[in-house]
Amino acid sequence: MSTKEELLTILPMKEHTRGEDIYLSFKNFVEETQLPLCKLVSITTDGAPAMVGRAHGFVARCKEDDAFPDFLNYHCIIHQQALCAKMLNMKDIMDVATKIACSIRARPLQRRLFRAHLEQMDSDHLELLLHTDVRWLSRGRFLQRFESFVQK
Repeated sequence: MSTKEELLTILPMKEHTRGEDIYLSFKNFVEETQLPLCKLVSITTDGAPAMVGRAHGFVARCKEDDAFPDFLNYHCIIHQQALCAKMLNMKDIMDVATKIACSIRARPLQRRLFRAHLEQMDSDHLELLLHTDVRWLSRGRFLQRFESFVQK
């Protein structure tokens, strides 16, 4: 199973940021782009009253609108993502990926050959990153770039 997450758009709010204003802005965007609302599965928000208010929040307004299908709503999911990343034990994967990256970087000939190979393949990245244990995000970036090299 694989998941993919993409940012659809950023809508500027000109005056107020009440639930009604956010709903109308989103509804206009959906109509202008002819986005099929029938494919909407869930809405994730930050938990602010303008988003999750029972009567006038964005989610409540969407649920009242018959054009919207039944959907799941989540809030404060970033906390769950951070907790999940903290709890995952990526030591075995990190050890192997770091060993390979260090091996390539430690040998000048291997490093040049690797770089030439990446240039030949028109890779977005021409250098291996070395991760630091300072933040889990650093490990994530390291593994993403490492995976992109392996796939090519």
